[in-house]
Amino acid sequence: MAVSAADNNLKHPSEAAALGAQVAKAVAWVSGIFSLVACITLIMAQIQIMAVDPLNDPTLKAMKAQITKDQKNQQLRDSVRSLHLLTRQAFFTNQTQQRVTGLLLLFGVAVFLASMKTYVELRLRLPVPQGQAPREGGSAERSAGRWAVAAGAGLVVLATLLMVFLSPPPIDFDAKPASAEATSSAKPTEGKPTEAKAPEAKTPEVKTAPTPAKPEETKTPPPAPAKVEPLPLHAWPSFRGPGGNGVAAAPKAPLTWDGAKGDNVAWKVTIPKVGTNSPIVWGDRVFVAGADDQTRDVYAYDAKTGKLLWTGSTGLISGTLPKIMDGTTFTPATLATDGERVYAVFATGDIVAWNMDGTKAWGRHLGVFKNSYGHSSSLLTHAGRVLVQFDHEAGGHFIGLDGKSGKTLFDQARPTQGSSWASPIVVNTGSRMEAILSAKPFVISHDPATGKILWQVECMDGEIAPSAASAGGKVFLANEGAAALAIQPGPEPKILWKYEENLPDVASPVATEKYVLMAASGGMITCLDAATGKKIWSQEHDEGFYASPIVAGDRVYLMDKKGVTLVFKLGDQYEKLAMNPLGEKATCTPAFSEGRIYFRSEKNLYCIGKD
Repeated sequence: MAVSAADNNLKHPSEAAALGAQVAKAVAWVSGIFSLVACITLIMAQIQIMAVDPLNDPTLKAMKAQITKDQKNQQLRDSVRSLHLLTRQAFFTNQTQQRVTGLLLLFGVAVFLASMKTYVELRLRLPVPQGQAPREGGSAERSAGRWAVAAGAGLVVLATLLMVFLSPPPIDFDAKPASAEATSSAKPTEGKPTEAKAPEAKTPEVKTAPTPAKPEETKTPPPAPAKVEPLPLHAWPSFRGPGGNGVAAAPKAPLTWDGAKGDNVAWKVTIPKVGTNSPIVWGDRVFVAGADDQTRDVYAYDAKTGKLLWTGSTGLISGTLPKIMDGTTFTPATLATDGERVYAVFATGDIVAWNMDGTKAWGRHLGVFKNSYGHSSSLLTHAGRVLVQFDHEAGGHFIGLDGKSGKTLFDQARPTQGSSWASPIVVNTGSRMEAILSAKPFVISHDPATGKILWQVECMDGEIAPSAASAGGKVFLANEGAAALAIQPGPEPKILWKYEENLPDVASPVATEKYVLMAASGGMITCLDAATGKKIWSQEHDEGFYASPIVAGDRVYLMDKKGVTLVFKLGDQYEKLAMNPLGEKATCTPAFSEGRIYFRSEKNLYCIGKD
């Protein structure tokens, strides 16, 4: 039977298009309602956490006040500890749930936009009854399209504002390193700025993990470690001491002090300019760095008297002054010394060396650090070399400079993803010296003499700030967003164990042959069995930790964010030995030398321990 022209015009030419339009419309409704519910959930959760702050619970405060009146009430102390732990867990659980809901909201908005766009496009393809204007280009359909785009854009803006509003938890995380901006340089040049350049592609062996060294490297025994004279007992030459490992070679250290009262304080001096780097010590000199918009300075103090001996200042070597976040500085990275020179790297991308008498030895520009917070990886010295971990968004590099001249001895590309704020360590893993660097997604061992990659394991995630630790021939890592784990080094490295609770996001772990200790920003201290990874004990502290724990003999020294140093026994049970207030806020890791401890606060440098 013949079909009339009118019937032809009324019949849908594509059943698939019609069905697709209906499906897209249904998906748009569902995703729109889902996004609205998620949005309301986020708002209600934020209102609730603002109205009832679990970290400042009035019941908890009242119980703490009662303790001061009844200090012998152990049951009350246990109740306070339990309630404090529950409130902290509730707070961080709430923050995690809000972030997950926020991500789901963004996903729902994306689906809504896609489905609305699909629905409008399919609708425009539908036939129009005879006598009506075609839909293509019609004002009604254009209006519907504009409405969909405007509504979707509004939801995206609202979701983004909510994510920004909810992102920072209402607690003090002010010790993040400074931020740098603009362009970056992946490959350093001597004395000249370089253009941003991504690292060259590596062989497949480097991009997978765990991966042995390249075949030609495995056939040749690793180079013998350079002969290094043992450090004198009065040396604390870098961040976390010898090798950057967090263990004091001379274990003798003061047990008690009070910075505000002056008890057991040998001296206290004001540092001219602000900085967030930790002190280092060599012989009778203590070094710290400070900076402002004009100059970046290194200060040398007499270790016995606190007298300022000299100041080494430098302006910009090249490039421009980067912007930094509030509460951070241009000098977040800790200095390093080899006893002949003192080396400093700044947020400007400049690295400078001073002789021990304060004269400038050399300076050069490594390139602009391009990452979220700015460069804070501390320097390390080894066998006449200055070691630089240069991991940022333009690529990763491990750089070795000649200590005398600043000339590049090696520049090893690293298969990293984004930035790392961890610092390198150099340790003897049993058969050789190895430089261990941590970044997403790998922990990588380099030859500290040549920079070559010895082995790597894919195990890191999150924002990498804690450095590695080593003891008993093993390497230990711990980072929030990943895990605490032990690695057996070698051509075919193995992960021996993992632990996934109360992980640090700033403070580095410290290890002995028997114990691994971690200190979290939330205030939890955890002791693990170095052989098995099983928890031996955990202890909650009222304040969180940014400074890294230091092992000195059979004691552990750990300073909280208020400048109170907790001293406890290194053992199978938690045994507190002392609580020592500095009298002001401090977040830098202390230095240990010849029976004294050197602390840096926001404004002052302290020497603890009288002769």
